[in-house]
Parts: sequence; structure tokens; C-alpha cells
Amino acid sequence: MENGESGIRNFGVKQIAYPVLLILFLLFLFSACKSHNDNPVSQSFSIRVYVSDTFDNGSLDNIPVTLECGGIVYDKVTRGGFTRIDLDNPANCTLKVNFSNQAGTQNSEYIPSVIENLTLTGGNDIRIDIVRKSYLNPEGYDWKHLIYAYRGSNRGGVNQVWTKQPSRWIVYDPNNKLKKYPDPKNNDVFNNIMKGFDAIQEYTNGFIRAPSRDEVEIKYEGPNGGIDGSVYFMITDGNAWAADYANSNNEIYKSGAGAGPGDDTDTLSELVSSVQGGDNEAPNIVSIMMGTGKISDYDRIWGEFNYYKREPGSRIVLNGQYGHLYELRLK
Repeated sequence: MENGESGIRNFGVKQIAYPVLLILFLLFLFSACKSHNDNPVSQSFSIRVYVSDTFDNGSLDNIPVTLECGGIVYDKVTRGGFTRIDLDNPANCTLKVNFSNQAGTQNSEYIPSVIENLTLTGGNDIRIDIVRKSYLNPEGYDWKHLIYAYRGSNRGGVNQVWTKQPSRWIVYDPNNKLKKYPDPKNNDVFNNIMKGFDAIQEYTNGFIRAPSRDEVEIKYEGPNGGIDGSVYFMITDGNAWAADYANSNNEIYKSGAGAGPGDDTDTLSELVSSVQGGDNEAPNIVSIMMGTGKISDYDRIWGEFNYYKREPGSRIVLNGQYGHLYELRLK
């Protein structure tokens, strides 16, 4: 009987031991997997940063490129128009182009650029163009005056432009100046306003198409803030002004201007000023915004730059956290 009882006891122990060992084995596997997941393998990848000239699109060599990601700084310089940067893990980064770094010295002919909050996850090609100082400012004017004229005096250098064709063109005439003419759309006053609309088209290099006379509405009232989607002009008793209205994406959705009925240069300059976020009171610039009565080379350059070469919301910064005179670009 003793041997029988011993055999029964041994059989019972084995029945208990096998499930316990299986549970312990499964716990070991779970622990190993959890440990592995808590310490993921590094995800190494490469990006390339291509740098070119804003206006001629030519690739630029020997341009310093700095990428700052999570406290790690990568200093590079372009060769063949680009540089390659190897990263260990996806990160939120700041890209600085044409700032002197340990790999190269700033090219003083070009304005540096910065892109903040770049999320890099691999397979990224970053293409950025930088602008030659002498192209934007061939006469060597004070940069503050240029930014004042073509970006505004109180907007911090931000680019605000129309991104689509205005849907309406309106002339407001609350003082009934046009009613004294047999044809309110065919007289010296209205002809001058049409020249102002044509100047807008010339300034924006055709981005905004000037209307025909038939497309222009006349309202014998005040604008009262104007109508969204419109470029409007108010015939005043003599005061001149310009206004533009932009959304949170720095896209202009309404432009307004006003001048006296006999004021040729103010009519043109205020209308052009109203579609580019600038101010026509800036000093020392040879420009239609300054009352010259015709589009200048500066107007053509900056009109193309603001409307075709830079996205709404990009900024030219005179003095900021990255130094003096640089561009803060968007993704």
C-alpha cells in the first residue's frame, strides 16, 4: 500500500508541476517582450536638404545647413546643391540654412532662412530656396524701409497676399462725383481708377487679373468695411488710404483704397498698396507706392517675390532670436 500511495502522490505532483511550469514560461516570454518594447530598436534614416537660388533656381554649393533635433545638432554644408544628414530616430527639428556653423561659413550674398517644427520620419527630401540680397535690394536701401513698403509697417515682415482671383471690383462714390458725367464709367475719374486696377495686375505680374469696365460695380454709398472677396475703391473728398484684410493663414480676402477724384498718383499707389500688405508712406523707395505714378523695377521684383516666390505667412525678420535679417519660412 505504501508504494501505491507513493505512486499516487508522485502522479499528483506531476499534474500540478506541468501547468505551473507552463505559466512560468509564459510569464517569462511576456516579460521579455515587454522589455523589448520598452527599448525599441533605433530607427536610422537619412534626409537630404537641397538649397537653391530663389529667382534663377540654380543649386547653391558651400551653403551651411544646421539641423537641430531634440538637443542634437547636425552641422553640414551643401555639395552639389545638397547635403545628406543621417538621423537615429524620428524627431521634431529646426532647420537653419546659410547660418555659419562648424562645417561652413555663411554666404553673405544671401538672406538666411529658418524652418521650425519640422517633423522628420524618414524618406524626407527638404527643398528650400534662399534669396540674394542684391536682387531684392539692388540700390542698397535701408531694409526696414523696404519691409515697411512691401510687407507693412506693423506686421513683423509677414507676407500677406491674395491667393485667388477677387470675385468683385467695386467703386464706392458716396459723394456722387461720377453722377455729374453723362457716362459714369467713361470719364477722367473712372479712367484713373481703371488705371489703378491695371496697376494691380502689373504689380502682381498677372496673378490678379484687372477687370473690364463692365465688370466694375458702382455704388453711391460708403463701403462700410467693403465686401469679402472684393477689391474696392472709394472716391473721397481728398483723403487717401489703403486697407487689406487677411485671414489667419495670411491670405488676403478683401482689399480697399480711397483717394480724391483728381488724385492720379494716390489712386494708383493706394490700390497697389492694398493688395500686398504694404504701406505707401515708407520713405526713400522709388516705387508706385511712393506716388511715382508708374510701376518701378522694385515693384516688379517685390510683386513677383511676394506673389510667386514666397508663401503667405513667411516672414522677413530684421532682428529676432536667430539674429539680424533672416527669413522665417513655413513647411
